[in-house]
Amino acid sequence: MTTAIDETTLSTVWYDMQQTCYDMRYLVERTAQNYLMGVLHDLSTGIWDATGRTVAVPVGIAVHFLAGSFAVKSIAAKFKDNLRPGDVILANDPYNG
Repeated sequence: MTTAIDETTLSTVWYDMQQTCYDMRYLVERTAQNYLMGVLHDLSTGIWDATGRTVAVPVGIAVHFLAGSFAVKSIAAKFKDNLRPGDVILANDPYNG
């Protein structure tokens, strides 16, 4: 069953997700102690759902976004039922995302 959503709500939620990604990127860039992230902006931020589907990825390096879905799937497999609503995971694992 598909629930209908009006255009205003969809647009509001969509742009709020995009802004959240911009805010995450800005915060990481401003607080980074790594030259690549702070000066060269070699980072990407995004939001994925629990199955690895992309929700929002407004700005960044394309290959990072592709890897993001694999990282989410790897994290979901590792933590299984230990994740709760509101949990946030930061990932930078060269082997699993």
